[in-house]
Amino acid sequence: MQEALVKTRDQIILNPDDLPGSWYNVLADLPGEFPKPKDPEDGPSRLEYLSRVLLKHCLQQEVSMERWISIPSPVQDLYRQAGRPRPLYRARRLERFLGTPAKLYYKREDLSPTGSHKVNTALAQAYYAAEEGCAGVSTETGAGQWGTALAYAASLQGLKCVIFWVRSVYDWKPDRRALMQLYGGKVFASPSRETSVGRELLEKNPNNVGSLGIAVSEGLEYAEKNPGYADSSIDYRVGDDETVRLDRREARRDDRLSRWRKQFWRLHSTFRGRSCQGKEGVQVPRGPVSLRAQPLQGRVQV
Repeated sequence: MQEALVKTRDQIILNPDDLPGSWYNVLADLPGEFPKPKDPEDGPSRLEYLSRVLLKHCLQQEVSMERWISIPSPVQDLYRQAGRPRPLYRARRLERFLGTPAKLYYKREDLSPTGSHKVNTALAQAYYAAEEGCAGVSTETGAGQWGTALAYAASLQGLKCVIFWVRSVYDWKPDRRALMQLYGGKVFASPSRETSVGRELLEKNPNNVGSLGIAVSEGLEYAEKNPGYADSSIDYRVGDDETVRLDRREARRDDRLSRWRKQFWRLHSTFRGRSCQGKEGVQVPRGPVSLRAQPLQGRVQV
């Protein structure tokens, strides 16, 4: 009986019909603006280059200042197919350990088809790639979760998926590699001989173990001739796809939510600069809402 009470009290499960119809863009509620992207003083335009290799829908969302970005109905259906909304659990032991009056929750993204939250943005990006007429998508992956998620999402859209995987990890995760391939992904250890970047690095050092930066460079070079580069971390917009609203009625109360978000941003900024233990005036946002903030440095998800 006690176990049943704990499960009922500490687990929050939403009905699939309660999935949000829009992504939340935190940029609309920050107290200031980030510097605008700009080209280098010399050399070719990087902004023009990105417009050629990245997905147009994703670039538009990257610079949007709209608070709510509509989720296409087909993407909402894909979310349901992938098991969203996933349950939240109350982290009572962590609360006791921290000695905090805040209520802490964690979301079971490990229940996704590929075992991580990255399916959420992969489904959206693969959908946009198909809408834009791309034959496939290319990307980088570090630990392998993102490559697996994109391979899964691409398979649902009938797209090819080319993945450049950091060689040091590629070599010791054969099971993860097999899963990517099972979903139809074509996986290359990076640096590879598929790109000029990779070949140049291998000529200098045949035993180069790679890095995420090298894998990104290879994925972007591949996308120059095969448009449809998708990424899991280097764009701000990626975090929007992780948005979850626990109570749609509360989500419509923009003024109240705006106060919570600003409080959260102040709290996050305080944590980044110094510990707030013993500080006065730090307010913890409360209420039935899950917020996601992704500043330029030190990403935090709540």
